[in-house]
Amino acid sequence: MKNLLSTAKQILIEGAQLLYNDGRTGLKSDLVAYQDHYKNLGAMIFQIDSYKSLGDILNDIENDNLAELGYCSGDDYVVAEFLQAIEESR
Repeated sequence: MKNLLSTAKQILIEGAQLLYNDGRTGLKSDLVAYQDHYKNLGAMIFQIDSYKSLGDILNDIENDNLAELGYCSGDDYVVAEFLQAIEESR
């Protein structure tokens, strides 16, 4: 059984990958645009991998540091959905 932190990280990383893959459709055939786009994904995954606790993730959600992924402090439904997904993955 995975611990809560690794499950939360996995959910966030998968969500970031989906979001960035969906966003690539507007990039056309521009190599630099692709590189910049996915460099941002790399930075996001690095941030996610750097979390030391589930509390750190929740604090970043409360401070809107994960708003780029759709996790905003004012959206209780999204936060509850995230916590539910962690619970279901256990």
